[in-house]
Parts: sequence; structure tokens; C-alpha cells
Amino acid sequence: MTKPAPEPTPDASPRVVRPTLHLQIRSNIEKQILSGAWKPGHRIPFEHELVQQYGCSRMTVNKAIGELVNVGPMEYLNQCRLDRAAKQLQEQPQRSVTEIAFANGFNSSQYFATCFRQRYKMSPSRFVLEQRGSKSVKS
Repeated sequence: MTKPAPEPTPDASPRVVRPTLHLQIRSNIEKQILSGAWKPGHRIPFEHELVQQYGCSRMTVNKAIGELVNVGPMEYLNQCRLDRAAKQLQEQPQRSVTEIAFANGFNSSQYFATCFRQRYKMSPSRFVLEQRGSKSVKS
């Protein structure tokens, strides 16, 4: 038979739970990319650099990156670039797909279109057309 946990006393201060180191690393990497601090073409720090920066093991860094995206760092960077490009296609329909592709670090509009199609299940131009259509319905 197990004993029930003792009830906290009214004057007991709540326990502060700090995120583990791999969660802190993951959060910091995500913030750098999503804030735009790491622009397209910026090299994500190498594993050994993150190990040194955070004073942790390689496994801790690997766990942080793995949990963040469940893919490699370069694939994650491409996903972030595609997400930013999709947002720009929505918000700036006057810009060309090629212009947005290059502005987000893609060196080829064909490669951008291929990646975009894989992620969003439609071409960038169809995405733009559907966004325009949904905006006119909302108006």
C-alpha cells in the first residue's frame, strides 16, 4: 500500500521548474531562426561549437536538434525558409515567386518549387492563386 503524497502547506512557495539544458538549446536555436537573426545562408553552428557554447555533451545537442525538428539541421533550415517564403507569398503577392525564392536563400527557383511542392502539396504559383481566392471570399 502506498502512502498518499503530503498536501502542500499554504505558505510553501511553489517549486520552480527550469527547462532541461537540451530544451534550452532547442528553444534558443528556434528563436534565432524564427526571429530572422539567422538570415538565409547563415551557417547553423556546428555540433562541437554548440557543445562548447553550452558546456554540454554531443548527445545533449543532438537531442535538442532532434526534438526540434526530427530531421537534420539543414532540412530544418530549409523548412524555416519555406515557411517564411509561404508567408511572404501570402502577404506580398506583387513579388514574383523567383524573387521570394532567392530572398529566402534558394539559389534556384526550380529547386525552391520542388521543395515547396513537397512541403505544401502544391506549386508556389498555385499557392498564390489560392491565397488570392481566399482573400476575395473573405472581403
